[in-house]
Amino acid sequence: MVRINISSNNENQEKESYSYLRHSCGPQQGFFWDIYGDDMQSVELAVLALHQAPYPTYSGPIIYKMNLKPKGDK
Repeated sequence: MVRINISSNNENQEKESYSYLRHSCGPQQGFFWDIYGDDMQSVELAVLALHQAPYPTYSGPIIYKMNLKPKGDK
């Protein structure tokens, strides 16, 4: 799942929240930012999706973080 921290000064929106990257399989296929995210299956597919996705609105500088340690390792 790819998520980005978004912030807004708009009174009708939350000040701090997250936006998740999704893929549409409908008539206008492609990536978009939404409140629900898709499982990208691997780091490589997530990076490819970020490359094809539009720039998210209401976001500041983007910092990419990847956990390269398997879940079982301590």
